[in-house]
Amino acid sequence: MRLQKFFLLILLIGGTLNACNSIAQKSPNLSINDFEKGVKKPNVQVLDVRTAGEYETGHLKNALLADWTNQEDFVKKVQTLDKSKPVYTYCLVGGRSAAAAKWLTTKGFKVYNMDGGVAAWKKAGKDVE
Repeated sequence: MRLQKFFLLILLIGGTLNACNSIAQKSPNLSINDFEKGVKKPNVQVLDVRTAGEYETGHLKNALLADWTNQEDFVKKVQTLDKSKPVYTYCLVGGRSAAAAKWLTTKGFKVYNMDGGVAAWKKAGKDVE
């Protein structure tokens, strides 16, 4: 009987940890076209997580720059975001923005990440400023 209770406890703890981990790590990756549709909606926030130099080579309209590689600056700028509004993240090819999206999700934001980054965006002929 004690052994059964022990295994049940292990299963419950494992299931709970797995569920929490899955919820905290998921943020949808959107295709270029779906991302474009999303950022055109009202009350969304667009977050460019590249460096300032990369941002200057062309960025999406109304994108807030918050350099993921400079954590102090990133955290400071993210504090200006509204958790009640969705955040659309992107970087050059998708790696940094995926990491930033994961982090933002753990902080309570609803995040959508651009699959392929701004490189794919430009390749698709989409506008940048």
